[in-house]
Amino acid sequence: MLGVLVFQWVGFEAQTNASEEMDNPQRDIPRSVAASGIISTLGYAIPIIGIVLVLSGKELSGVSGFVAGFQTVASSAFGSAGTVIGYIVGAAVIFTLLASGTTWLMGSDRMMAIGALAGSGPRFLGNFSARYGTPVTVNVTSGIVATVFMVVNFIVTSGNLATFFAVVLGLVISTTTFSYVLVFPALITLRRKYPDVRRPYRVPGGMAGAWIAMILCEFWVVAATIFSLWPNLCDSSSCFGGSAIGAVGKLSRVGFEAASLGTTAVLLAIAVIFYYLGKPHAIHSGPVAMDASGTHAVPMGAPPV
Repeated sequence: MLGVLVFQWVGFEAQTNASEEMDNPQRDIPRSVAASGIISTLGYAIPIIGIVLVLSGKELSGVSGFVAGFQTVASSAFGSAGTVIGYIVGAAVIFTLLASGTTWLMGSDRMMAIGALAGSGPRFLGNFSARYGTPVTVNVTSGIVATVFMVVNFIVTSGNLATFFAVVLGLVISTTTFSYVLVFPALITLRRKYPDVRRPYRVPGGMAGAWIAMILCEFWVVAATIFSLWPNLCDSSSCFGGSAIGAVGKLSRVGFEAASLGTTAVLLAIAVIFYYLGKPHAIHSGPVAMDASGTHAVPMGAPPV
């Protein structure tokens, strides 16, 4: 449950990756982050409150709680018409997931492409479509990698959908939150290392505000990563006991951890390989900007390439 909750609250910064396409990013990005935060709060709070009011504590679940709450309300309030409403709501949920996934891909792929140009990966990953301005190489590569992991995990879970969903959900959450483990401390590092760099939008409160934001965010992403990689690590009575060492769905604990930690290990290996492939063209002279062509990253203040 913790991982699901934290997962819902990361990613608001992804829109900054397209700041050069905005007329006034200094004004628009803070506004959009605040507006999307308010909308998300209302979007999560309303159904959660409804679920809590309808279901008992024993019936609550991070995966099936919404479905159980909706079915209870729909059958009680609408009778036989609840089935039709269920199809409508189901279609809306699928559309929402598709839109959310597309947004994540657009933001994260663009960030990966820009990072590759700056030395965080092989330069070819920084290729952008001349026609659409999209990071087409990263788009295709990420799709291939995701498909491979999905197929492998489907085989590992023997095609059991419940177990497959549990494994994939844990991987999606853990890989997302894990990517933020070094992002939040970077806020403090960059503030201290480059104090004179102009920052159009920044965490308020000076260094004290930055430290508070970093510590709070870091705690939750680390906790979410751990509990996503090892579900039920701490149950209601103790840690490392009870359901923490039991099976996950129809997959043994050893099998589940092998799938989760194995995938994580492969991703870390890819990151290390990308680091060395990007090292020859890496920029270490401070904050960077894109050149006029949009194909090379250069130090701020450097002449155009």
